[in-house]
Amino acid sequence: MIWTDFSLSEDEQMLRESIFQFKLEDQGLEYIEDYQDLISEADSFFFDTEGYRQIYSLSKTLKMVAKLMQQGLYTPYVDKRGLFTVNTLEFFEILKTVIGQKMSEEILEIGAGDGSLSYFLNHKYGVEIKAVDDLAYGNKLRDSNLILASRPICELVENLKLEEALEKYQPESVLSSWFVNPKYNLGDDSKVLDFPSVKKYLWIGDNTKRFSSSPELWTREDCHYEKIDLKFSEFTQLDNLNNPTTFTNISNNKVILKDLIQVNSFRASMVLITKL
Repeated sequence: MIWTDFSLSEDEQMLRESIFQFKLEDQGLEYIEDYQDLISEADSFFFDTEGYRQIYSLSKTLKMVAKLMQQGLYTPYVDKRGLFTVNTLEFFEILKTVIGQKMSEEILEIGAGDGSLSYFLNHKYGVEIKAVDDLAYGNKLRDSNLILASRPICELVENLKLEEALEKYQPESVLSSWFVNPKYNLGDDSKVLDFPSVKKYLWIGDNTKRFSSSPELWTREDCHYEKIDLKFSEFTQLDNLNNPTTFTNISNNKVILKDLIQVNSFRASMVLITKL
């Protein structure tokens, strides 16, 4: 059974093409310093005193995201801070359930970045998981972003290339979260399912599957694709690009969520890929 989801409306296609031309330095970073109180509040919310990620409930996260969006600061803030995804407690509950019900006990996360996903799974949810990243993409970003360069990487992240990690750990289950498309990086996650030991690949990325995976990943005849509903429990770097809404009521979570869903074409998506 093959599952694919490549259908885009004309407006979504135009938006997708515009994102390829998107330059972070042009998106309001020059005026982000005019909102120091809000930026400080956001920093204290998303990061602890050592610079590691923090997670909260969807309700609390919605309010913080809406405050940034209300001032047009969400995209420049997350870009400047390297906060490409914002996870919630609800997101991790979904992820933990999927792993517990559908995957093997030993899991390898590839493209782990700063390691926050595996850290929370390990230390907060009791999930045994190894985390690897070749650090090439992250180092490239850090070279041009002093704030990002100062943020720590969790000790559990092992510096290995994709092929080296698969060979070393021989995993049955692999996880990736916003693994960078080969157009922007050296990795190619379609190769994960070619490795003999791998039986399942839990993929998290954008719902168009164009920015966070290899196109070849979605055309395999030897795999079954199962889409998991994330219930809008994760926010992404792309979520504010087409958002013309001014949030007037940041205390009403239902209003905030309704507005977000209406104005966003790009959302986080989770797919479990199983080799037949």
